[in-house]
Amino acid sequence: LPMDLDAREPLPFPDDYFDALFCMQSLHSFGTTAGVLRSRLRHLKPGGRFVVGGTCFDEEPEDGRLLAVFTRTQGWDAEYNSYHSAGWWKGLFEETRLVDVSESRKLAEGLIMWEDEVLYHGERARWTEEWLQDSRWLIDQITYSRERSPGLTHYVLTARKKNWSK
Repeated sequence: LPMDLDAREPLPFPDDYFDALFCMQSLHSFGTTAGVLRSRLRHLKPGGRFVVGGTCFDEEPEDGRLLAVFTRTQGWDAEYNSYHSAGWWKGLFEETRLVDVSESRKLAEGLIMWEDEVLYHGERARWTEEWLQDSRWLIDQITYSRERSPGLTHYVLTARKKNWSK
């Protein structure tokens, strides 16, 4: 049943409705507080699974501030200010006290996934000089991530909603 919903708004489902929730490449856009996660987890049945995957940093910035290399984009909001490490996401899910996190880790090939996306778009653009100039910021971010941390990668998190006895 296709639906067009705004994940930042209350969802039209009863409590304990879903056996599983899956969120791919979007939780950073709306779910960076324990309160928001609780509002989504209420729709998950006790014992149900919540699986998340997305872009993250391989570690948290030392002073909590976004590095300059990740503030440069070509006119669009890359939302890097809401990217966090797999460990940070684990802590946020645990803060809800509604789930047991069974896995939260960066993917070994996470940076390669970024590189593949850039290669794909470069091929589609036929590697024109204009495309290379417009994409320099992303190429710089990948180069930085190859050599230093915090760098771009991807993560996966799996949690199970606790069975609360009433």
